[in-house]
Amino acid sequence: MEQTERSMTLSLSGNRLSIACNDAVEGCAYAFYVYKNGEILEKIWYTDKPETIYWLTEPGEYTAKVFEKDASGQVTSFDTGAVTFKGVQTVLIREKKRRGPKVWLENTAAVIKEIFHHRKRMARIARYDYNMANKDTYLGKLWSVLYPLIQIGTYWFVFGIGLRQGAPVNGHPYLLWMLSGLIPWFFINAGIVKGAASIYAKANTALRLRYPLSTIPAGSILEALFDQFVSLGILIVTLFAFGYFPTLYWLNMVYYLIAMYVFLTAVALISATLTMIARDFQKLINSMIRLLFFVTPILWTMDGLSPALQSVMKLNPILYLVDGVRGSFLFQTPFYAEPLRMLLFWGVTLVLLVLGCNMLQRFKARFLDML
Repeated sequence: MEQTERSMTLSLSGNRLSIACNDAVEGCAYAFYVYKNGEILEKIWYTDKPETIYWLTEPGEYTAKVFEKDASGQVTSFDTGAVTFKGVQTVLIREKKRRGPKVWLENTAAVIKEIFHHRKRMARIARYDYNMANKDTYLGKLWSVLYPLIQIGTYWFVFGIGLRQGAPVNGHPYLLWMLSGLIPWFFINAGIVKGAASIYAKANTALRLRYPLSTIPAGSILEALFDQFVSLGILIVTLFAFGYFPTLYWLNMVYYLIAMYVFLTAVALISATLTMIARDFQKLINSMIRLLFFVTPILWTMDGLSPALQSVMKLNPILYLVDGVRGSFLFQTPFYAEPLRMLLFWGVTLVLLVLGCNMLQRFKARFLDML
């Protein structure tokens, strides 16, 4: 549904109200007023962009006024036509009718395409957020090294010296065995926590602008990846100190970093959507992540468990990633050494990705109303 007046276009898609100047003049700035049933609802101040997006939450008749200011400061205003929004529930009811495998695949493809199309913007924002994380501290980026070192030292003292008395694991120093499992966990932990809070943290800005929501969870995982490179540097320096030098199996990390990124992005799409629906889910994530850490053999071995229980533990996709990184650095294991676990991991990841993409597509029209 679309009406045009004096080259100004007002269109409605779902609950997204688009206002645009079709023949924008270079060098001009544009401001927008949004009206509901004749009363002003929102003022969007001057920018160099001749279009804007406003997300609707309540039914009514909507119009807009566009202000064009040229280089000399002269302002010209234009009125748009009117569109009628019947409410979010109407949009959701219409969407519920479109179900089935084809729709699920379409939604998944749409989200993946959106992330790929905006990958450069996503990378810039992730880099900016990473640089701003410790900008108000005296040590700044040095915390990216100090924080993991403090955690590593604490776990090594408690588990390596206190509980194991420095005993090696499978012929390797406990510190290296622990570190090669702890480093990927740092990435997994940060990705799950940041991913769950990602959309809610930026919702007020993202929902009112032309911003691809799917890139927010994916970008939060990319931000956590920057810290992972620092942690990997700590691991490699420690390996050198113990006389372990690079082999071809270290290149497995390329595969495992990609696997971790895809898996964490799929989880983030689900958890970020659930956090928007119910803020309690973020607190649940923070509690469950601690439990997940201690039930996953990162600081302890499975040698004392029965073979049946070990087989069940290996179904954990996080353990697949931890074992893979540990095997690459310490045990010279190729990434394809366990094809069944590999297929299971990617099967679970694919299911989570499809579920996350469809949850985001289904509920994002209601996000503004959920704030």
